[in-house]
Amino acid sequence: AGKGFGIGLILWPADDVWTQEIDVAESPDADKQRVWMTVHGDPPASVQDSAAHAVDMTQWHVYTVRWETTGIQFFIDGTLARTVNGSQYMPKKNMTIGIQSWIFAANDGWSGGGPDTSVTKRIQVSYVRRLTKA
Repeated sequence: AGKGFGIGLILWPADDVWTQEIDVAESPDADKQRVWMTVHGDPPASVQDSAAHAVDMTQWHVYTVRWETTGIQFFIDGTLARTVNGSQYMPKKNMTIGIQSWIFAANDGWSGGGPDTSVTKRIQVSYVRRLTKA
């Protein structure tokens, strides 16, 4: 936790060209008490479906995304949190799994400003699993 520090578990285009993105779990909030689940469609800057869910991201959780041809489902600890439907949101190319953290600028409004340097910032991941349909 801590102001000015963000974390994200994402699906990102394998060719590293931002055409679409799925944010499985993302949290810019200082107290890490909300998780954002977002689909950036095509084009990613203007087509977006996003929702926040109350969850303590300082505790262990299992975040899951199920990407089907008809929609994208997001789960927290095995419970369906949200579904996004629509062809404009479905990735049209291979995606990779990304685990990231970042430091915000002092004037950033999304995170409440720059980093609180008195707090140690870290992200811990127990495992990542990729499953495909048979």
